[in-house]
Amino acid sequence: MLIAAAFVPSAPALVPELSGSQVPELSPVRAATLQVCADLADRSRNWVVVGAGDPSRPIAPRGSFVGFGVDVSVDLVPDATGGADPEMDLSFLIGGWLGAQVDQEITLTTEAVYVSSGPSSCSDQGHALARTLATHDEPVALLVVGDGANTLGQKAPGGSADGSEEFQGAIDRALAAGDRGALAALGQPECESYGAAGRGPWQVAAAATQGAALASELRYAGAPFGVGYTVALWDLAW
Repeated sequence: MLIAAAFVPSAPALVPELSGSQVPELSPVRAATLQVCADLADRSRNWVVVGAGDPSRPIAPRGSFVGFGVDVSVDLVPDATGGADPEMDLSFLIGGWLGAQVDQEITLTTEAVYVSSGPSSCSDQGHALARTLATHDEPVALLVVGDGANTLGQKAPGGSADGSEEFQGAIDRALAAGDRGALAALGQPECESYGAAGRGPWQVAAAATQGAALASELRYAGAPFGVGYTVALWDLAW
């Protein structure tokens, strides 16, 4: 049964080997992300990592951040062997790395969401995921990996765009409040215009948790490099 969901950024900069361990701008979001994952592990060691990716592409047991500049390997299954996939989707690299940081006994599965999937398709995928998880006797948690707007300043990857702060504020409030309706209502064109790549995973999670009573907590909201990073925890009761 699905009992919790944590929302974290899809940010390679979370990994100290890639960004350095003493970057002041990163310390708050890194600390909040690791803490929310530790709290998620307290609830369940069975995680489904929901993130942007290609559902038709097999997930390798081991990946690497080598494409981001440093060959940091990540195991998605215990005692993984063989070479690391240098092209593993970033969401699952992040999920695997976070799991290993907080608990070596985490069991990971993946739920890839096409970047091109519209809100209706994401809703259908989330409901299908909920039906699958409802058959599990043991508690299961979602680790939902995705970024908000990448247009929050002149140095942001997408530059500066009018309305970005208001748009990101609405995302932060929705994740903070567990407002599944607001997440489901995020428009694909608007999210694309602001570079909010987390829309699909958020909408899958919103649908997967539909019908559950929800207690939510915002752990972090900020844009240290012009990208909206939100960390939140949802506890669920059916």
